Amino acid sequence: MNNEHKKSTILVVDDLPENIDVLRGILSNQYAINIASSGAQALKVAKEQQPDLILLDIMMPEMDGYEVCRRLKADKLTAEIPVIFVTALDEADDEMKGLSLGAIDYVTKPIHASIALARIKNHLELRQRSNELQELNRNLEQRVSDEVARNMDAERLGLLGKLFDMGHEAVMITDAENRIVAVNKAFSTTSGYSREEVLGKTPKMFQSGRHNSDFYMQLWQQLIGHDFWQGELWNRRKDGVVYPEWLSISAIRDANGRVVNYLSTFSDISKHMQMQEKVRHMALHDHLTGLPNRAAFNEQLERAILRAMRHKTRLAVVMMDLDRFKEVNDSMGHAAGDQLLLGVAGRMQVCLRGDDFICRLGGDEFVVIMHDIHSAVDIETVCDKLLNSIAEPYLLNGHKASVTLSMGIAIYPEDGRTEAVLMENADAAMYQTKKDGRANYTFFKKPE
Repeated sequence: MNNEHKKSTILVVDDLPENIDVLRGILSNQYAINIASSGAQALKVAKEQQPDLILLDIMMPEMDGYEVCRRLKADKLTAEIPVIFVTALDEADDEMKGLSLGAIDYVTKPIHASIALARIKNHLELRQRSNELQELNRNLEQRVSDEVARNMDAERLGLLGKLFDMGHEAVMITDAENRIVAVNKAFSTTSGYSREEVLGKTPKMFQSGRHNSDFYMQLWQQLIGHDFWQGELWNRRKDGVVYPEWLSISAIRDANGRVVNYLSTFSDISKHMQMQEKVRHMALHDHLTGLPNRAAFNEQLERAILRAMRHKTRLAVVMMDLDRFKEVNDSMGHAAGDQLLLGVAGRMQVCLRGDDFICRLGGDEFVVIMHDIHSAVDIETVCDKLLNSIAEPYLLNGHKASVTLSMGIAIYPEDGRTEAVLMENADAAMYQTKKDGRANYTFFKKPE
């Protein structure tokens, strides 16, 4: 098998066999999979086998994923291996901590197969691209070092930038104080700045504001310690547009070991990001109404339960089904039925609170997650709005049509502490509503 067709290798790190089995099932058809069930084992395997990508759990005994990532990035042998955290922790602070340690992505459980594959594919393509940039860096470093050895001054070093102008990658050279001394044409094309506008200034002029001081501190720590850094960075063009780039920075030292220049090469990865977002949106949204779909709901409900458990709050799952929708669909046609579903989806969104989450499960079934429930009144207020709004007539192809809504409500934690139990009990309550005459809502009651 030649290298062109060789499978990329992914190291999966998780202490739970069931989680490993899920990831292996998703990835094994396209990638070679290595397994580590502890942080210590992960560090050993990463050094010995040099995988193309690491999928890393956070909540592990003895050594958590954060510490594993920190050690990977501190070791020259593993610092450049991309790390994606795969975890049930979904708080913004958790994600920020993971990314600040050098991870390139943060994926929350439950894992959606098509999204995970798309994101992994994108990151592996970026790694291949970064390898190409590293090769370009090495060639450029040698050329710059040769000129430094001949004691070129800044003006002549600027002339060296002309040698790079035939390249497609953006190139920027700074001095030991990080002042820009040379750029190429691709740099100007990407950033919008001419050579004259940036010479003598520092790369701070391109900062987008999306990264905090910790991010740049980590970047410089790795650059100083390893003479190299690479990763995803958001910068700002001259026209004010913020864009993502894949950046590689190398330190260039003279014969005495002193840093004399920093060489940066980068490329715009906006198209990669847009494609990743498009794939994610399509995988998690209903094609007709644009609402989140069942996969998105499952992911959101697991997160909502974890958040409610952590903060000791309550949430409600409200199952909803349209009454007599089939009659409208059969008598007026599927196109009219689709129009009706679009109208229903729009009205539902207007009735909900700002942090409520709604999705279309399929057909004429919808479901809402209501966060931070303080009393039954919170739920009743929203449900009454939904009943009244959905019952208003719809104009479909010049003809009026009407439907009503049946709802069933289950509350965490008293009606269930898992996704499956809450859904089952909300569904049972909804069918009780239909049995009692429809066009209403029912709170789940445990059988006596």
